[in-house]
Amino acid sequence: MWAFKKQFVIQLPLSSFTSFMLQIGGRSPNKILFARNTGKIFQTDFHPGYDANGMIEFNEPVPFRLTRNLQAFFSYFGVEGLIVSSMSVVAQVLFPPRRPLRMPLAPVVGGGSMNPVEF
Repeated sequence: MWAFKKQFVIQLPLSSFTSFMLQIGGRSPNKILFARNTGKIFQTDFHPGYDANGMIEFNEPVPFRLTRNLQAFFSYFGVEGLIVSSMSVVAQVLFPPRRPLRMPLAPVVGGGSMNPVEF
């Protein structure tokens, strides 16, 4: 049961973050299918919605749904631990922190050390 919960807790934020980034709406817990033996999830209706003009329509009030039932199933440690860390990892992968341009060029241009405190 622990392996199932862990896999489910990790995959739900990944799927939710991806659907938010791709502007895919209409997500709800009843559209989530999961494998009983692995905990891997599959979301049905994973496609963007279009308005009458053919433009992508995205009118979700919240980007990530965590219902009370899911929260109770994941427990405090799943919500505060795995969900938060999974969301953070996805955000760091998609939006890496910006480094100053001088730091990679310091040994070539400035001849100084690579100590980031000096910049």
